[in-house]
Amino acid sequence: MDIEDRELWDIARSSDADAARRAFGCLSNRYFELLVQFAGKLCRRQDAPDVVSDVFASIWVRRATIRVNDTVRGYLYGAVRWRACKVWRAGRHSTSLSSLGNGSVDIERAADHDETPSNDLISAVLSEVDILPLRQRSALLLQVHGLTYAQIGSVLDISPNTVDTLLGRARKRLRQRCALFTELW
Repeated sequence: MDIEDRELWDIARSSDADAARRAFGCLSNRYFELLVQFAGKLCRRQDAPDVVSDVFASIWVRRATIRVNDTVRGYLYGAVRWRACKVWRAGRHSTSLSSLGNGSVDIERAADHDETPSNDLISAVLSEVDILPLRQRSALLLQVHGLTYAQIGSVLDISPNTVDTLLGRARKRLRQRCALFTELW
């Protein structure tokens, strides 16, 4: 089924139960894995599928009353971000962006064993992203997932100019930290 997100959303909100289930299933299939990847960077990776499932279940129950003002995609990312941050704040977090790389870098071990700096540098950068302030990390991850500044602003409930500021600060910190790591090699 090659239907736009907004059309699927409208069908999912319709009174035709079978069509609504199929349309909502298409939206779920289209975004589930992407949202799990996103949630896994905001809370523990093992919590991410539950976070996304909870969001979809909640949306299904409330679909008739939910108003999507911008894009369906932006709404889904926003809902998952809110839920993942709630899980993270509840103290059940151990950020896992390092799951994209090989974990945190052990600089002394790398220097002693002449390991490939590029892999360790990637790991170091991913570790640094993990410890960015939550709003900077969220903005950066939403951008990585292809959302525009306007969409990121809508998800985070901030202006596109503030998105630009958050992303600038995140990039500056990562550049500074990467310069530190490369000096060690």
